[in-house]
Amino acid sequence: VCVCVLHHQAILKIRSPFSPHLVDLPGPKAFPEYHEKIKFPIDLEEIKKRAAAGKYEDELELEEDIEALASNTMEFWKDGEAEHAQALQIMELVETARQQRA
Repeated sequence: VCVCVLHHQAILKIRSPFSPHLVDLPGPKAFPEYHEKIKFPIDLEEIKKRAAAGKYEDELELEEDIEALASNTMEFWKDGEAEHAQALQIMELVETARQQRA
């Protein structure tokens, strides 16, 4: 799990390792079909960099990027694929964390 999301309880609850595509998305030359379809590509490494640089004002901004990652993943990978399943887990756990804060 990336250091950037260690404090985010929703992400910590995912038991299996992240797909490499969620951690470090290949660039447009290596993965053009993804970058053609997804308008705001983001991966956990980018989220980690933003967190380390202090780019997130609060947990909600971090969650927005995590949700964007999950949403992109679900849009690109088909239901039943490992990446899609992990994205669903991420979305459910972020929502649970929000409900617990409310």
